[in-house]
Order: sequence, then C-alpha cells, then structure tokens
Amino acid sequence: MVNTSAVEDLSGVETRGQIPVASGLPLIGSSLFLLTNPLKFFLQQAKLRGPVYRVKAANRDMVILSGIEANRFMSEEGKDCFVSSGFWGDLVEEWQCPHFLSAIDGAEHIDERKALKSSFSRTVADSRQEGLVEVVHQTVGRYLRGNFVVPVRDLTRTLTNSELYYLLTGDRLELNPKIARALADYQRITFNVLVLGKWPRLALKTPYYLLCKRRSMRFIRDLRRRFEREPPTEGFFKVVLDRHKAHPERKSTELDFAFLAPFWAGLDTLGASFVFLIHQLVHDEALLLRVRDELDAAVRELDDEAIPEAAQLRKLPLLYGLCMEILRLYPVAFGNGRTAARDFSIHGYTIKKGQDLLVLTSATHFDPRYFPRPHNFDIERYGKDRQEHRTRYAFSPYGRGPHICLGAAMAESLMLTTAATLIYYYEFSARKPGKQYPMIFDPSPTMSRDFEVIIKERVTLAWA
Repeated sequence: MVNTSAVEDLSGVETRGQIPVASGLPLIGSSLFLLTNPLKFFLQQAKLRGPVYRVKAANRDMVILSGIEANRFMSEEGKDCFVSSGFWGDLVEEWQCPHFLSAIDGAEHIDERKALKSSFSRTVADSRQEGLVEVVHQTVGRYLRGNFVVPVRDLTRTLTNSELYYLLTGDRLELNPKIARALADYQRITFNVLVLGKWPRLALKTPYYLLCKRRSMRFIRDLRRRFEREPPTEGFFKVVLDRHKAHPERKSTELDFAFLAPFWAGLDTLGASFVFLIHQLVHDEALLLRVRDELDAAVRELDDEAIPEAAQLRKLPLLYGLCMEILRLYPVAFGNGRTAARDFSIHGYTIKKGQDLLVLTSATHFDPRYFPRPHNFDIERYGKDRQEHRTRYAFSPYGRGPHICLGAAMAESLMLTTAATLIYYYEFSARKPGKQYPMIFDPSPTMSRDFEVIIKERVTLAWA
C-alpha cells in the first residue's frame, strides 16, 4: 500500500506574505525526499504547510499547488494561467519536436488535440475488444511457454505496448520482450534526465541507453516506413502523417517522435497501473475471489462464453471498483508540471509569471473528506450508494485542465478488458508470498523488477 498522509484543503482560508518553504537540508534542499518518494513528501508537506508551498531542490525552485481548489482553478477560470512548454522544454529541444501535444498550449494545442481526439476514443478500444483479449492471451502465452516466473514490470510493459500497437494499427504483433523493454527503458532514462532532471545528461551517453535508443528507433522507423509505403485509411497514424504533410515546417524527427509518443505515454500510465493491479490481487486473495466470482457470473450469462463487452464490464461494480481504486490509490500521473503563464493569486498567495509549478492533482485522493479512510483499498467506493469519485475535482487520475489525458476514455476501456481477461483466464501467485514491494519512482510510480509472479492457466472456468 502507499503510505501517505491525507491532505488538508485550506480553500477559503486567507493567507498572505511569503509562500511557505518545504522541509529540506542545507545546499541540497528537498532533493533527497524527491528522489525517494516525491508523492509521499508532497502530501506530507501539504499537510504541514497548506495547499501552496515552495520546494527547493538543488538548482530547482517550484511551487506546489494542492487540494480541490487547485484542481478546480486549473480546470476553470485559471486554465490560462498555466503553460506546459517549460516542463517539456529539454525533451522538445533534444527531439526537435516543437509540435509535441503535451508541450504546446493555447490555440495550437486545441487544434492538435482536436485532430487526434478520435484516435484515442473509448469507441476505438470498445470496437476492438475481442482483439485486445487475444493480445492478452498472446502476450501471457509467450511467458507461459518459457519461464513461468515473470518479472511483472516486464510482463506489463510488453502487454501495454502490444495492446497499444493493436489499437493504433489494427494488427496484432507478437512483440519481442526485448523491444518492449528497450522502449520502456529508453523512455525511463530520457524522462529522468530531460523531464524531471533527476539524472545527469551523462546518462544519455551510456552504452545501455544508446542500445535502447537504437532498438526503439528501429521499431519506430520500421512502423513509419510501413505506413509511408502503404498509407493507412484511418486511425492515429493517418492523422499524424496527414498533419505532417499539411505542415511542411515539421521536421522528420517530429514524425519519429509522433510515432513513438503513444507508446511512451501508455508505458508510463497503463503499464504501471497493471503492475499495481497484479500486486494488489496476489496479496489479497479475498479481493481476487470476489471480483472473479462477479466476473464468472457475468460470463455464465453469455451464450458464447466470452469476456463481456466493455460496456457490460463497466456495469460490474466490483471489477469497475477494482480498476478505479488502483487509479486512486496508486496515481501514476500524480501531478502536472507547469509554468505560470502570468501572475495570478490562489489561496491569498501571488504566483509570479515564469514560476515553475507542480499541481498535485492527486492530493484529493488521500483526503478523508472525499475518500473516507483514504489509505484503505476499498473497491465499493464507486458503487451507487457511495460514488465518492463523483465529488467534482476530487478524482483526478488523468490530470486536470486543458492538458487532461487525451486517451483517458480509451485507457479505462483497455484497463477493464485487460483486468477481466487476466482475472478470468489466469492464476497469478507471488514468487515470494507475503513480501510487499514499495512504490518506487522511475520516473513515475511503479514497482521494482524484483516483484515477480508465477503464472498458470486457470483450470476451472465459469462455463466448464
């Protein structure tokens, strides 16, 4: 479980003067805390300092905004107070991709987002659900044919990449785990250096990083050549190619990055969420049996003995609650890095233009006013009688504001189908029963590769 503290929402309390400074050490400030568990540190400091405080770490100086008022402000009247270009600046410079969706703002961002929106809709995932189930079988089957002991991070990133490839291309690819790992580690090192600034630039010169880069770029350029040779008639890659042709100022590197970006985005969110989901299930047998019994009953009602359609999965309160609670208690995208676009005030404090910011959008996930006993894993929070996630701005697993995750609806559908397939068809047991694995940040929340499971096909199915 995540060991964090609830956040006090101090909206409406007038404060003046200097923004309070978070705990730190001489010279290095809060660096050590941020390197180990930044989410825990941010939540603790919000409780101690209030919803607005300053964090200094080595050469970084940023203001943290947390609580339901920050989420509301970012989504409503304050949405033009934030820009994302500064947060992504080093990555954009390295890749020469100035039109990267996450790094642009204003009208340009709206236009790019509008063009891409249909490619990441719930409809895409729902319409290809049967193929997604086959991708899960194909991926898990690859591990079953080899060593039954599987590092969960390896499994989930191979699975996530394979599912995204299928959703984006319509083709099922038996992705080599070496390629999946290369894509993940290429992203992991790049983000730790260029986005979060946790590691020195020297990490971009190491032999391992360069190997991951070569493998990733070979994968991406093979995909690009395929679609340049045989242009797609629909979907994400058609949109990307069309927009590239319509804007001749866009360089070839931008096209490479556009092809790579959805894989990186999925690895950093869904891939990690699946790790936490499997961890929760192998350590809570009662929870697993409850969700499985519900799923078994739903399958028995079908004539074709298949996983129910995604629309039906959303109506299974325990399965739906399981996925939602993973997103709440293990928030992979726990905050949004931004820069102040202009001077503005919040909670009585003035934020100056150009100030680096982190809006801790997940702080409300741990606030008992919105989620009673917030550190308990409780899948019934989302049922008709409670619906704790319905409090506006309290549940924010996909961020807030104009840059809220474009693929949120697709991700929900994909997560439900994947969870249902894994739970219904397979048995997972921890290689080291009872051992709890802490959340690590590499670069986003996940778990160590030491977390391994033993996978077996489920012998007794609902219809057998």
